[in-house]
Amino acid sequence: MIHHVVIVDSYKLFPMIQFVFDDNGKVYLNGKYIASAANWTEKKTVEVSDILKEGNNILAAEYYNQTVEGGFLCELFIETVSGKQYKINSDSSFLSSASKGKNWEQETFDDTNWKKAREQNPPPAFPWGKVLPYINFSYPQNYLRAESKEDGYEGQI
Repeated sequence: MIHHVVIVDSYKLFPMIQFVFDDNGKVYLNGKYIASAANWTEKKTVEVSDILKEGNNILAAEYYNQTVEGGFLCELFIETVSGKQYKINSDSSFLSSASKGKNWEQETFDDTNWKKAREQNPPPAFPWGKVLPYINFSYPQNYLRAESKEDGYEGQI
């Protein structure tokens, strides 16, 4: 599982999230399901103005890979009415765990025992190589992996 706090200090005008998983996964914002992606070539872009709020926001994701460790790549872009732009890119400031806790995707979840997500090389590195389902992403988001799990390849970020 992956967790990240996003602080927005004024009214949002244009909030979009883009993401892709290796292999598949789901994304939540403030405890609400946003979207899922079924395979590593399926990049999703979702407008989230109805979920994003002023103040703290929790971006959470879970993923599963059938063969090796999987991962998550994302960018949350927000433009406010005052013209300020936020680009929250996946990096080691995201927290991760190899197993779910109760209500892990909710705003009230205590992630103090979670570890920093492991950053992998930025695109176009493994696992996608030159197949770039995320070419609209800006730099420098990084591919993230949660800590390893012995009996499967899933993670929560």
